[in-house]
Amino acid sequence: KKKKKSKKLAAHSADFSDPYKVFRGAVIDDGEAVMLVESVGLRTIFGELLDELNTNEERESPLQVKLAALADGISTIGYVGATFIAVSFLFKQFVMDNGYSWAAMLTYVSNWQLALKDVVTSLILAIIIIVVAVPEGLPMMIAIVLSLNMRKLLRAHVLVRKLLGIETAGSLDVLFLDKTGTITRGRFEPQLFMSGGGVRYATHAAMPDVLRRLLALCLNESTSAQLGVDGTLVGGNASDRALLSFLAHASLVDDSGVRVVQEILFHSARKFSAAQVELPAAVARD
Repeated sequence: KKKKKSKKLAAHSADFSDPYKVFRGAVIDDGEAVMLVESVGLRTIFGELLDELNTNEERESPLQVKLAALADGISTIGYVGATFIAVSFLFKQFVMDNGYSWAAMLTYVSNWQLALKDVVTSLILAIIIIVVAVPEGLPMMIAIVLSLNMRKLLRAHVLVRKLLGIETAGSLDVLFLDKTGTITRGRFEPQLFMSGGGVRYATHAAMPDVLRRLLALCLNESTSAQLGVDGTLVGGNASDRALLSFLAHASLVDDSGVRVVQEILFHSARKFSAAQVELPAAVARD
């Protein structure tokens, strides 16, 4: 089954060079297009990779390996001790209490009710030893110690999602981090607008009316991003959506009737966006 999946995945991978296909997880850097969705979920390339990754068993941490070895050792000692206690108790009852006399031992065994009682008692003692040998407080103690260590790491601004990872985290010399999404959120957020005169405005609503409408016109008509039905900004690139997020909601939904003749969308290489527009008479007068 795994071989079939791998062959299927390899067949899909050959299509990565197709300039007319886009795959789940791909980042659209520039331009506009209409996309036809052919596969979703586990049928996508990412979905098949996730399905194969989920079939692999997770490797046990060093702490889990040590605890498993400790549990095996404790259980072995418990079984050996229980056997020794049971045999010792029976030896005492059958041999020592009868003065090491064969005749007395045969008489004792002939009384099967008493002999059976002592055998059952020895089994009960063996079971008690096995139960007592199990360290019931060990999991709780380990959980408490790991929780305390997690709090120490948290004070050092290191968040460990799995407690079992703390034991290995103590052996780290160098920690490599993916900056986007770990240290930062990977999302642009405009903080202020500075006019040509050096005046700073923290929000779009705080700007003068003329400047506010001019900024809204420039940002709305020189981008492919737009306001979605759920109120979120969709389309365009990250810079487009970030700039539009600075505008007030009323400016985003305002349809001024401006017609875009031609436009140059923003690109990191060009460092600008531009648009040629035709303004309605009412907007041109304003």
